[in-house]
Amino acid sequence: MNTGDEPVQRMANHFERRGKLGLSSAPKMPAGEPTPLSEPTNAQQKVEVEKAKQDDALSDLSNILGELKDMAIDMGSEIERQSQDMHHLEDDVAALDLRMRGANRRARKLLGK
Repeated sequence: MNTGDEPVQRMANHFERRGKLGLSSAPKMPAGEPTPLSEPTNAQQKVEVEKAKQDDALSDLSNILGELKDMAIDMGSEIERQSQDMHHLEDDVAALDLRMRGANRRARKLLGK
């Protein structure tokens, strides 16, 4: 059963997904501030700076993967819903096919063929 709120919710989900993909027209605010990096002076500091960069990159990657997971779950739900709708449509088409065959049979009988 469809409710009146369903198209509104679907549109909201659509805009949310576009925003997550960076396709929205509004400027995207960064999820987290990157670690401020000062100019390293020795090898130990250079290693720490690289670790901080890698941590930031991994954090960003983790966030993106989380968003992709959410999108995949949403797509799975939508596919399941459409699959159920297709089963109902298939049942309706099968019933109409039987009715058409019966109508054709009666028409041929009336025509004397």
